[in-house]
Amino acid sequence: MRYSDAVQFIRNEQTNVSKPGLERINECLGLLKHPEMSQNIIHVVGTNGKGSTATMITNILVAAGYHVGTMISPALHGVTDYYRIDGKPISNEQFISGVETLKSALRSIDTSATPGREAVNPSEFERAVCVGLIMFKMDNCDFTVLEAGMGGAQDATNVGQGILTVVTKIALDHTEYLGNTLETITREKLGIASPGEPIVMGVNSPIVTEAATQWCKENRHELYLASIADEGFFPSDRAMIADYQKINIATAQKAIEVLCERSEEFAASIDDFAMEAGIRSASLPYRFDVRKKNPYLIFDGGHNPDCIDALCRSLQAFSGDTKYYIVTGVLADKDYPAMYEMLQQYAEGFVCLTPPNHRGLPAKELCEVVRRFDKPAETVDSIVEAVAKIKELRKQGHHVLVTGSLYIMADIVAAWNKAR
Repeated sequence: MRYSDAVQFIRNEQTNVSKPGLERINECLGLLKHPEMSQNIIHVVGTNGKGSTATMITNILVAAGYHVGTMISPALHGVTDYYRIDGKPISNEQFISGVETLKSALRSIDTSATPGREAVNPSEFERAVCVGLIMFKMDNCDFTVLEAGMGGAQDATNVGQGILTVVTKIALDHTEYLGNTLETITREKLGIASPGEPIVMGVNSPIVTEAATQWCKENRHELYLASIADEGFFPSDRAMIADYQKINIATAQKAIEVLCERSEEFAASIDDFAMEAGIRSASLPYRFDVRKKNPYLIFDGGHNPDCIDALCRSLQAFSGDTKYYIVTGVLADKDYPAMYEMLQQYAEGFVCLTPPNHRGLPAKELCEVVRRFDKPAETVDSIVEAVAKIKELRKQGHHVLVTGSLYIMADIVAAWNKAR
């Protein structure tokens, strides 16, 4: 199988759908003889901060000498971007081998619809989860860290008997799938925990914390609450510099502490050096990612009101009341009026584009929203035009912030590099 064929098998028009539910993933894993059952799975769920927290947990474990497979999403630089082994990208050969194994197993599935039964055609994310589990088992990983997609109980990563569930910041997002209250979303997220599995929860609102406490009592799970008030390690020279990362650092630290409390083996091998080295080295693109200075060019994938609130606090801590030209695109199903109401205090002007996603809000509609802030606002018709505008603005001495959706980040960076 060629690499391009493997990519096409995972990502194509038929698989580009959201399919909550566990029927398809469980059927696929059954055909694969359940690779998940032999893995030490750490589930990471939440609305915001999942990728950063999963990366920190991975790096701490790797620094302690463990062999770790990690799956994060979304995959912004191609489908192989879902996966890391020991914090590093997988090889094309590993990916192809995993896809070949999955493709062979799926040959026995009837993909046609029958009366009373929908067609069994796994989505991109479901296929990606299977491939990750195949690769991590083939590589004999000590731990598998799985970042959930948008859900929890009905998310495709809800597989296997987990050893720990880690819950990051929970906010209102994907309400059409998860529910329209924080309590409902919290219960859905925590539903990913296996029976008896301990749960670590990061700093959250009182509503979320109370809902989690009640759910854990009802379902007999031990709940551990992380707090940035605890004595923690927040190095100023860490790769993830945003102020909001302190919450994710505290959550990752608590997760490792709970693992150590429950296993003498872990406690003996994970020391302060591993904790500090893992946090210091953890890196994930487009999370308050300062790419250039004098003037600044910052990428931050803030994509809902809670993210933007955290971004605003990080901007204040990083550069005070400095104003930025904000190059932005957003998905139509987000609460974008609230997002830009918060962000406008740091805006010198706006440049709007349509994200390369079927849910993208047209740039003209976004421009109409941000024009009410009485600041310059214009649209660009393509990623290439956005890059040209960024370069023009910086040449004129303006600071630039790119935000609104992770889906525009990788394309802008790729176009920037190509235009050099």
